[in-house]
Amino acid sequence: MKRKLFIYALACAGLVFVGCDQNSKKSNDAIISEDQVKEVVGQLADFQRGNHYVELTTGYFELNDESQRTLYRQLAANGVITYSAEIINEIDSVTIKKGKETSKKAVLRDQHVFVKIELTPAGQAFVIADSAVVAEDSSTVVPTGMENVYANEKYDSDNVGEEGEIPVRNPIINDEEESETAVAKEEVAKKEPSLYEQELEKVVKKTVKVNTLVKTITQVSDIMATELMQSQGYAFADVIIENTEVSPFGRLIGNVVKGEKKKAHFTFQKIGDSWKIINNVPTSFVDKESSK
Repeated sequence: MKRKLFIYALACAGLVFVGCDQNSKKSNDAIISEDQVKEVVGQLADFQRGNHYVELTTGYFELNDESQRTLYRQLAANGVITYSAEIINEIDSVTIKKGKETSKKAVLRDQHVFVKIELTPAGQAFVIADSAVVAEDSSTVVPTGMENVYANEKYDSDNVGEEGEIPVRNPIINDEEESETAVAKEEVAKKEPSLYEQELEKVVKKTVKVNTLVKTITQVSDIMATELMQSQGYAFADVIIENTEVSPFGRLIGNVVKGEKKKAHFTFQKIGDSWKIINNVPTSFVDKESSK
């Protein structure tokens, strides 16, 4: 309710509206300028590269989720990682009895997909060191009244199609004679770690943080203040924030849309010669202006 009263007060009580042109920038030093708005808002964590990232698992590890493997294949198609996959079979030895004769057959117990993921030089360029991670700013104002104006751009490199056949390290041979060989190998393996167990010993995982997007203030749409606000060093401004750069990691993992624009409203307070963002409208403005 106070917010509505205050907006009404702005309309009725000496509102000074500053359009973003050169003349208006110079018209009143008591009101924050367009350049000052960009400078102050641009210092928020939301505009720092280290604030926008996703975590990516690289190395050599088991990955049986096909949707996750598809994501890695898309990243590889975009040139930011290298990707390879291989199947390791777990094989059981089954005894088959026909009359007085017995034989053994190799039977598939389970399959495991192992992948190898490495960042390319292009992918390394998006890595954010732990020391460069920017924590969310306590003074950050979440954009409200958003305008989602963006282009649904399509990327051919994302269309990797179906996964296709994955190479198998230890295939089961259907030929009876060869099958006996496979059984013999598996029986020997029972006395020592199986091939699958050996591969698990080789697993190496490394989690890296990779940048998803860069945000830019593309427009300061409104700067406004009543005479009372000016006398106490306060002002409002609306800004248009755009996702000007989006990495393949941001697009494919973070679902970030390049060109998406949002409109955000900020309140500023002047302290000495500097302006800062405050989170709440001073109640004194509401009370005094609405009472006139």
